[in-house]
Amino acid sequence: MPLPQAVILDLDGTLVDSVYLHVQAWAAAFREAGRPQPAWRVHSAIGLPGERLVRWLLAEVPTGGLIEELVESHRRRFLDAAGQLQPTTGASALLEDLRDRGVPFVVATSASKPEREALLAVLGDPEVAVTGAGDAGGKPDAGPVAAAAADLPSDASVRMLGDATWDGHAAAAAGVEFVAVRTGGFSDAALHAAGARMVFDAPAAYVGVL
Repeated sequence: MPLPQAVILDLDGTLVDSVYLHVQAWAAAFREAGRPQPAWRVHSAIGLPGERLVRWLLAEVPTGGLIEELVESHRRRFLDAAGQLQPTTGASALLEDLRDRGVPFVVATSASKPEREALLAVLGDPEVAVTGAGDAGGKPDAGPVAAAAADLPSDASVRMLGDATWDGHAAAAAGVEFVAVRTGGFSDAALHAAGARMVFDAPAAYVGVL
């Protein structure tokens, strides 16, 4: 595959090993709210924005403030355990490689500000440029990827690196090529079905490839 001219890097689960901490935090939040969900189903929803994740798992539009209750409960639990987070293998090396080769890139996330700050603290790279979805909606819609692409040169061919099927669907909707890592715990088959051109273990494998 030819090298892209610009790159979008997903943060949560791709550059920071956070997926299973999210699973634990969401599962505990649902139990506390009296709406328990199996961990495997929670995992399958990781990568969706919080409110959309709740609706997708409950297959309904909850009333009475349940969405806000669950989102806040998850956020509190995740932040309380954020000391357990680590960068994924090769995350820093990939950022350094892109800079050394002069490849424009942006780190994209739909995480809330407190979660974003916790993730970036783990990454430990004060120079990294980060964009949020803002009012662009959430994955699997095109909005988050399109918002990130808008921060890159307008005439560049763009490739996105992500860890979840939702990343692939959002990239496809935005017309951006998608490649994946296994750090989100999704199968190769699921990632390829979501549009991934390549699937490797971790960001380390993409040094010199992105």
